[in-house]
Amino acid sequence: MSQILTVFLSITFGFYTLIIILYSQWISSISHIPQSDWLLVLGAGVENNNQPTPILEDRLISTVKYVKLFNPKYIILSGTKKERDYNEPIAMLDFLLSEGIGRDSLILDESGFSTYHSCMNIKKICGHGNIVIISQHFHLYRSLMISRLIGLQSFGLVADNFTFSNTMKIFWYLREGLAIPYNLIRMLIFHVFRKYK
Repeated sequence: MSQILTVFLSITFGFYTLIIILYSQWISSISHIPQSDWLLVLGAGVENNNQPTPILEDRLISTVKYVKLFNPKYIILSGTKKERDYNEPIAMLDFLLSEGIGRDSLILDESGFSTYHSCMNIKKICGHGNIVIISQHFHLYRSLMISRLIGLQSFGLVADNFTFSNTMKIFWYLREGLAIPYNLIRMLIFHVFRKYK
């Protein structure tokens, strides 16, 4: 039993080490991020009165910084629309408009139900283009894994304007620990299904 556990832990450690090594090279801060005409901002929940959660506001502040530095042509605001008072893309839109970002460059994706859906949706719009994805560091590994596996030349901009508690960070990393293999299996099944359809 102990040998099985040792093998399992070794494989798990090796898997996540590989993910970190593969995708860290495309994750950077605002001072090193490449310029792109395409910017993808991933939703992260809204609070009462459809206001961005702190984690989403963190991403939006980084969005404003990137826009002021590079002025991308297209800014995709991707998230979930559940009901009248829960619309992530609209919450993002309102925040960016209040920061002086022009409406013409803002595109709403209200069917970004997950990171997987957001990446698939933007691929339909920009094809195999160069794109910058904005999220927190822990989330960018999964975002880049999905986007690069479907053919996007993606780069991750770390949103790090706020400081979050260690409890929240642990929860987020544990969540990603489950989400990364889940999405990888999901994409493999989708690829096989399309191949033999």
